[in-house]
Amino acid sequence: MPAKHTRESALALVDSTTDPDGCHLWRGSRHHRGYGQITFAQKQYGAHRLVWELHHGEIPEGMVIAHRCDNPPCCRLDHLFLTTQTGNQEDMCAKGRQRSPRGNQHWSQLHPERRLTGDRHHQRRHPEKWARGERCGCAKLTETAVREMRARHATGGISYAALGRAYGVSKVVARLAVIRKSWQHVP
Repeated sequence: MPAKHTRESALALVDSTTDPDGCHLWRGSRHHRGYGQITFAQKQYGAHRLVWELHHGEIPEGMVIAHRCDNPPCCRLDHLFLTTQTGNQEDMCAKGRQRSPRGNQHWSQLHPERRLTGDRHHQRRHPEKWARGERCGCAKLTETAVREMRARHATGGISYAALGRAYGVSKVVARLAVIRKSWQHVP
């Protein structure tokens, strides 16, 4: 590839020999997600964006170039359209192409048998690999302090807020340690 692309050399990287309604695919370098990429006039471009700009002028700020065909390397002008990022997201959802399914369509809901829970979970099988308690660099409490907090709370009469003040943590951190939502490994 030439070091500096001209309009003609950039457009020559678009393969327009497909059928009349098919995609015109980018033959040059591609991004790992399949989009064509090129350096033109000392600026890095997505190939479809460059083709749009060469034919229609600069893309207005806040606008994106989307594909009607949903084919990332396609640079065919009538497969491209100008829209906002929100419009592009709505188009993606309308076509059922969202990358992160939610709710009943999420992987964990579709394959509950493959989820590693309980004793099958990697944290249970290899606890030595995980920083817990004092080994965690952000811990403000120690195992001794957690045992003392639990004992003081069990005898009654002291609030989580008072425990938090006494041990230099918030009442939420004190409560989570006492009710064993955190520091679960401390007996």
